[in-house]
Amino acid sequence: MGIKCETEYLLKALKSKDRQIRRKAVYLLSEVKDKRVMKALISATRDIDEEVSLTALNILGKKYPGWSLSKEMKKMISSFIADMKSKEEFVRERAMRILKELRDKQLVPVFIEGLKDESLSVREYAVEGLERLRDPAG
Repeated sequence: MGIKCETEYLLKALKSKDRQIRRKAVYLLSEVKDKRVMKALISATRDIDEEVSLTALNILGKKYPGWSLSKEMKKMISSFIADMKSKEEFVRERAMRILKELRDKQLVPVFIEGLKDESLSVREYAVEGLERLRDPAG
């Protein structure tokens, strides 16, 4: 019972207005085994705080191998594509970093456009996205 209550608290904490609370929650959720956590972490990848967003993405990659194919992620693809038009470099980097994980051939135009981005990281992630389409195992 105690662990379930703690998980509920951490899931709610991910929605806090205080970024320090969200940061702590995402770290602690990495230790929790609960099917709701993957969905919460996918949502956290869109957090406005870079540390929360990237930590969630890293945890997803390590603990949830199928996260990029989940229906929760599929629902968010259009918002990540829209993020590629942001003036904020971090927002574009985060979006391309996530999109490259999806290995979706429909994203080729997004990757090609990403090759023209002023951010080196965005361009590198775009190249990785194209390479992953060519080599699905890599």
